[in-house]
Amino acid sequence: MIRKIELKDRHDYEEMAREFYSSEAVVSDVPDKSISDTFEEIINSSPFIQGYMLISQDQGIAGYALVAKSYSQEAGGKVLWLEESFIKPSCRSQGLAFEFLTFMKEELTGNMKRIRLEVEGGNENALALYRRNGFEKLPYMQLIIDL
Repeated sequence: MIRKIELKDRHDYEEMAREFYSSEAVVSDVPDKSISDTFEEIINSSPFIQGYMLISQDQGIAGYALVAKSYSQEAGGKVLWLEESFIKPSCRSQGLAFEFLTFMKEELTGNMKRIRLEVEGGNENALALYRRNGFEKLPYMQLIIDL
């Protein structure tokens, strides 16, 4: 099951986000304040980020996913970003990630032209999942500057 993040989810979301950012699936950790600020953005209906809880029938809250929106001339319009997704290790291989990707495609894309995501190159399980779901690698190098 997938549902929007609610105020009651703060503890579970923040705990899972800390676990995600301390894992090998990401390049660097983020401060707890960033996790807390993101939760506040979600709860306050930010136009920039939406959060979802992934629920296992057997184990309850199993993970979360964050999506954001942008615009791309290259894509020809609006882009939906899978900003982050995390499933607790004990809940993996139950089809929850596939269920969320299907949910994104069917329920969130509306007038979107593309779904985009980033994945750490060494995260072979995630790469395989995304490829099975039709995602293709872009030949870009991503650059950032933190402000």
